[in-house]
Amino acid sequence: MAKRLPWGYAPGGPWDHVPVWLGAVESGLRACVLALPLLMRLEVSSAWQRAGLWLYVVGVIAYGVSWSAQVWAPSRPWSRSMLGFLAPAYTAGIWLTGIGMVGERLLVELPYRRSIYLAAVVAFVAVHTWHAYLAYDWVRRGEGAAQQGDQSDEASAAPSPHCRIGVAELAGNRGHRLAASRQC
Repeated sequence: MAKRLPWGYAPGGPWDHVPVWLGAVESGLRACVLALPLLMRLEVSSAWQRAGLWLYVVGVIAYGVSWSAQVWAPSRPWSRSMLGFLAPAYTAGIWLTGIGMVGERLLVELPYRRSIYLAAVVAFVAVHTWHAYLAYDWVRRGEGAAQQGDQSDEASAAPSPHCRIGVAELAGNRGHRLAASRQC
């Protein structure tokens, strides 16, 4: 699947240019929100839990659609917009919240409250979305143009503060490679 990721998400792209500590915090929170449900007793016996199941299903669909837009239509305005680029990060919060609503208690005898998991979800989504924003900003400013295959001197030169830098599609690789373009 990594071969199909647009350049803005692929290894070696802007995801590699975020602070190490941010990646570590994000990874720790990701491990928590993905591992804790393995210890949860998932039930759908109350109205709250049924709402959680519904939220989980809607969230998985939204998450899948957000990734599909990035993989299959990376040059579309939605995929290139901040809201579209960040969608795979923030839509994860929908289905993770659904899990938190369905999982009322743990399978093991440990102190647990649903609010603990939901707080971890909020923290993870905030950090994950911040990370995605830093990647988006890196692409938007055109800092990765030379690493994307556009080796011209003009593309790799420092932009003028009066230039507007956008993201444009390069031919090839099903349009998954992006390059900075300037409008001065």
